[in-house]
Amino acid sequence: MAPKAKKEGSKGKRAPAAPKPCVKAKKSREVSSPPREPLTKKKDRRNMALAESNASGLPRLGFIQDVAAASNVAVAATQKGFEGLKVVIKRHLREKKTCVVPNLVQIVVKINQAREACTKTYFGKRFQLKARRETKSIKVYASKALREMLV
Repeated sequence: MAPKAKKEGSKGKRAPAAPKPCVKAKKSREVSSPPREPLTKKKDRRNMALAESNASGLPRLGFIQDVAAASNVAVAATQKGFEGLKVVIKRHLREKKTCVVPNLVQIVVKINQAREACTKTYFGKRFQLKARRETKSIKVYASKALREMLV
């Protein structure tokens, strides 16, 4: 028997494929925006944040100036007083979990206890409960004197 001749369209050894031409990636359109210089110093970042807060309608420095003017004290001294107040409130909340600013507010740290994973029965059905970590939240209550000023 004579060997069969291969047909042209049959499977067999293929000829090496021609190399594909290189296609360069298209450049993306760049939006022109003014270059921003990186803020390196802490004071520069603080000044930028202060400027943004003044622009957004929440002037922190304006509040301090109003308090200084109402109490006839220098602005720098008033600012130091507010910094001291922050330190004291932070310490009270850490140690006692509560802080009372007389005639203004009472600040309380509420702690939700952690829970281990378990199964409980509600309405005759068993439910698997996931573990939950301890969470802390801060509650602020206005004093009676402050409420009477506003109402």
